[in-house]
Amino acid sequence: MTALPEPNPAGDPTDGLPPIRNDYQRYYRHWHDDTDGHFEFMARYWQGRLPSLTGSLEGLSVLEIGCGMGFCLSALQALGARSVVGIDSDASQIDKAVARGLPARLVPIEEFDNFSCGYAQAFDAIVLFDVLEHVPGTERLMFLRRILRMLRPGGRLVCQTPNANSIVAGRYRYIDPTHETSFTEHSLDFELYRAGFDGITVLEADPPRRPWLRRPRRLPPWFLRLAIRRIVIPEYLVARRVRYRADASTLAEWPNTFWAERIEIGVSREFVSALRRQLPGWAVCESNCGDLQPALTLQVEMVPM
Repeated sequence: MTALPEPNPAGDPTDGLPPIRNDYQRYYRHWHDDTDGHFEFMARYWQGRLPSLTGSLEGLSVLEIGCGMGFCLSALQALGARSVVGIDSDASQIDKAVARGLPARLVPIEEFDNFSCGYAQAFDAIVLFDVLEHVPGTERLMFLRRILRMLRPGGRLVCQTPNANSIVAGRYRYIDPTHETSFTEHSLDFELYRAGFDGITVLEADPPRRPWLRRPRRLPPWFLRLAIRRIVIPEYLVARRVRYRADASTLAEWPNTFWAERIEIGVSREFVSALRRQLPGWAVCESNCGDLQPALTLQVEMVPM
C-alpha cells in the first residue's frame, strides 16, 4: 500500500490550475458578434424600438447601464440625444464599443457606487436592458437607489428583464449562468417602488431577436410545437352541465340539429383554437402531436372558485 504524501499547509489549492476566466464575451457571442453587418442590424432595431419606450430623446442626457458592444448607444446617438454615455463591467465588450468610436466606459461593479455619486442628478433618462436580473438580491435595492440618485427630477428609467410569466421563463432564467432571478410584473413593480421610483408602468417587452427568429420555418421542426392536454374540469361541472355545438359547419350538414358533447372536450378545442391564433408559426396540437415530439406540453386544470 502506498501512503498519501503529507499535505502542504502553506500550499495554494489552485496551484497548477488555469486562472479563473470571467470574459463574458465567450457567452455573449452565442447571440451577438462584432461584425459590421450584425452591429448595423442591432443598432437599427434599437433605433426603431426606443422611441416607444423613452419618448423623444432630442436634447436629453442619457446613460445606458450594461451597454455591451454599443448597439443601443449607437441608436441613442442617432435619435438625437444631447449627450450619451454607456457603462459596462466587461472590458472586452467596452473595447469593442470604444473601437467603434462610441462613448463607452468601463466601470467595474465595485466602482459603481463611486460612479453614481459623481453623476448625481446628471441624466434625463437611464436605460437598463437585460441587466437587473444579474444583480444579486442582497444588492438589488441599493443598485436601484444609485440609479435613482443619478436621475434628474422628472427623469425616466427604462428597463427590460426576463419575464417570469413567459411560457419559456425557465429557459431565459437559466440560459445565462450569471442570472440571479427573473421577474413578474408584480415583483418588478415592487422592486422599483421600494427603491423610491414613482409612476411605474410594467409592459410586455419585445426582446431583441436574431434575424433567423423572424422566420419560424427555418427553425428545427420540434422548436415550435406545443401539445395541449385535455382541460380538466371539476366533476361537479361535468356532471351538471352539457355544452351544445351549433357551429356553421354542423348546422350545414344537419339543419336544426344540436350536438351535445362533454364540456371539457369543447373547452379544450376552443382553447387550442385560441392559442393557434395567438401563436403564429407554432404547431399547437390537441392532446398530443402524434408521432412528433412536442417542445412543450401544457396541462390546464379548472378549479372551483
